[in-house]
Amino acid sequence: MKLYAGIDIGSCTTKAVVIDQEGNVVGSHVRRSGIDYPGAALEALTNALGGKERNGIPIIATGYGRHSITQASGAKTEIACHARGVFAAIPRALTLVDIGGQDNKVIKVDDQGRRTEFKMNRKCAAGTGTFIEEIAARMNIPLE
Repeated sequence: MKLYAGIDIGSCTTKAVVIDQEGNVVGSHVRRSGIDYPGAALEALTNALGGKERNGIPIIATGYGRHSITQASGAKTEIACHARGVFAAIPRALTLVDIGGQDNKVIKVDDQGRRTEFKMNRKCAAGTGTFIEEIAARMNIPLE
């Protein structure tokens, strides 16, 4: 079975997902990014693989730390990945909002899955996503 992996190295969390050739998720893992982006990516991928061998699996890296992942086959912007991923899950024209740890993005996707427009905050919004995490924790509300 052919497998593919994606790793999103964000300023706050690192996410890894492994899919098969039919697009079925076979494993995923989320952890805090910390300061060791390559280490966080490797741990997330290892856990997402659940003991499977990672040799030969194409890996696409995205996010704030995407260029620090030397084992990746390639890198894409999170804007491109968000648009493609959400369209795969919801195949229609839509607008998506990404509230990240360092910035916010609003991305418009047409009914063919093409990005038609996106906006990103111009001023530093460091802590935006972290603020939501902090308030949720203080109010004892799960992030889900």
